[in-house]
Amino acid sequence: MKSAIVLLLLFASACSKIEPSVDLLHNFESGDQQIEARLVRLNFHATSPHSYRIYVVKKGEQIDPGAGLEVLNTDSKEGLIVQWMDDQNLKVSCLKGTVYHWQNKVLVDDKTIRIELDSRCQS
Repeated sequence: MKSAIVLLLLFASACSKIEPSVDLLHNFESGDQQIEARLVRLNFHATSPHSYRIYVVKKGEQIDPGAGLEVLNTDSKEGLIVQWMDDQNLKVSCLKGTVYHWQNKVLVDDKTIRIELDSRCQS
């Protein structure tokens, strides 16, 4: 009976949700300073060491890494350039990593923000 309880506890702890560690690497403010694009590094303590994500949110708003609201999810930030073209257009260029998820637009505070993705690097 005791071994069954121990096995049940081990199984329950293995299935529990593991919260990732989140490090803000850079914050990019839009020209009107109302919206932010945040580049974060997530460590899920799994087989891949890190995931790099960009969230586009209202200034000061908290992000929830488990909610799936990122506009970009990649395995590398090497050479990555993030810049606002204007208040409603964000460009991500020089992307060298594998893209796991990309969303070309997001609604933030009743504004449609378009996200352009370009793997080319300017020379």
